Amino acid sequence: MRVLPLSVTLLIGFILAPTCAGAIALPAIVQTGLQNNLEVSAAKANWESAKNKVPQALSLDNPKIGLEYQQDSAMKMYTAEQMIMFPGKIYAEYLMAGREAEMLGARYRAKALAVSSELQAAYFELFLADRSIDLMREVTLFLSSIKKAAQSKYIVGGVTQADVLQANIEYLIMNNELTTLRQERKVKETKLKAILNQMDSAAIETDSALNLPGTLEAEEILEKAALKNRPDYRKALENLRQDDGRVLPVGKDLALEHRHVLSCLPHDARRG
Repeated sequence: MRVLPLSVTLLIGFILAPTCAGAIALPAIVQTGLQNNLEVSAAKANWESAKNKVPQALSLDNPKIGLEYQQDSAMKMYTAEQMIMFPGKIYAEYLMAGREAEMLGARYRAKALAVSSELQAAYFELFLADRSIDLMREVTLFLSSIKKAAQSKYIVGGVTQADVLQANIEYLIMNNELTTLRQERKVKETKLKAILNQMDSAAIETDSALNLPGTLEAEEILEKAALKNRPDYRKALENLRQDDGRVLPVGKDLALEHRHVLSCLPHDARRG
């Protein structure tokens, strides 16, 4: 029975090893980053607040109720007043509130899209670093097995000392490259954690089964989609619509007031 060398056994085991159970998928990274980003949360809160103000633009101002008392005449006067805006002004206020909500919504989507792009770019960089480390580890293990085989053959005179030296040099070069890749991975992982607002010591493992986009669509289709869904464009459009709402013709407001006088004099005094 032939026994395989230890290095070859480790190499085969590494190739056949399953994906790490603690790997984090890209959608989970993006979702966590959007939830932890303070600027995205603030933009979303402003958008939600603006949407809640849209129905309030159609409501009337709070009524005013007053009481006047004259001590000399012993009379009390109750007043009730309600301010009613001109219908055109009500419509203009409603339009402006709606446009402002849409503008803040576009601003929120723009910020979320920017953060999402940063997260995806940082995740892809870390993903490529992990795959490079995996590949370099396989090469290092393979060169290690060659180095040991050359040393064994040198003992029995199968190879020259130059061959053993060359095998050692090749192994050391690849091993140093593997160390460099691991250091670069730490830098990229720190960058991703900074975007995630996550500064703990837990390692981030990328999903080795991630499917990278293979082909791109036609350039014209991409340009149309980018122009239609571009948040900056939509935000500028809502700004123009909001300005149009400010110049709508409006009239004067109308104030309805009701006064009720209550006399506190005796019955005979009122008759006289």
